[in-house]
Amino acid sequence: MSDTPSGQYRIANVEYPYRYVSMSGNQFVGQDVGEIIKVDIVDNVPGLVTLYDTAAGVYIGVDLEVFQLSAAGRGHLEIHPQDVNKVWVLNNDNIGTAISVEPAPGSNKNYWTFEMVVE
Repeated sequence: MSDTPSGQYRIANVEYPYRYVSMSGNQFVGQDVGEIIKVDIVDNVPGLVTLYDTAAGVYIGVDLEVFQLSAAGRGHLEIHPQDVNKVWVLNNDNIGTAISVEPAPGSNKNYWTFEMVVE
């Protein structure tokens, strides 16, 4: 479960804090520019959300994929497809690296922070 409310965020990787979630073509990647991601709560109890890249004008994932946010302590979250025991992982610091979905590694590469954008 997550306490992240609906709103607009920049989603940064914990291991590589200057890499943000962004859509590039048909995949989501780590970029140096923090695009605004609109988070909409689908069901707060299990932490279900949709993620919409406002710059690209598309939902992250396949069509209107629902993701699950899991609290990992210290304000860090894991992001994973609903009811799947694999998480988003950013495997290196290169700009444009694809974010993969895989079993959680023993590092901060699978933790994310949600930086609220106030307009």
